[in-house]
Formats: sequence, C-alpha cells, structure tokens
Amino acid sequence: MTYSIERPPVLDTFELPSREKLLKLTPLDMVKLTFSPEDETGVERMWVMITKQNNGWEWEGIVDNDALGSLKNIIPAGTLVKFHPLDIIQISENHKDKRKNSEYLEKAYGIKID
Repeated sequence: MTYSIERPPVLDTFELPSREKLLKLTPLDMVKLTFSPEDETGVERMWVMITKQNNGWEWEGIVDNDALGSLKNIIPAGTLVKFHPLDIIQISENHKDKRKNSEYLEKAYGIKID
C-alpha cells in the first residue's frame, strides 16, 4: 500500500495558513499535512518537520508522529516525505525554537540540519 499527500480544500469553513505565514517557513519548522492511503478512504493528519526547501514548490520533511490507522506501517515516524507548501494545513506554534528543533531532529532521527 502507498499513500498520497492530500491538498486541503479551499473552503470558508476550513482555515488554512496564510500566504504570509507559508512564506516565512524555513527548515526546522513543524507543519501538519494530510495523508491518504492510495487504496482506501479516509485521511490522517500528521506532523512533519521541514528539512529542506528545494525550490518554491517542492519541500522535504520528516514525519514526526506515527500514523494510527491503515497508514501505520506505511508512514512511521522518521519517514522522509516530499510536499508542496500549499499541502500544509497547520503550522505549529509550539515548535519555534530552531536550536531545540535541530537537537531533537538529530537525536530522534539522526538527521543534522545546519
């Protein structure tokens, strides 16, 4: 089974991060993405720490929580994913200390970001 990252709907009832907030994101920021199993219905929202912004349209990050549903064995914590900034549904306000985030990423997943 594989997965896809779902682009959030643009609805009045679904508040997404503003363009200004998305443009301020840098590696070591924590964001939430929506993942969907390819052959099933339903979605799972998961936290991802940004590790690289290759260009304006393709970013990379490390999944920082284990999936609970059918994606549990497909996308465990530590999985590298590629995504578009418009895939982001939420920005964590609790993970703003870049030094602590860098130390955490290295300790938890063995990844060093300068």
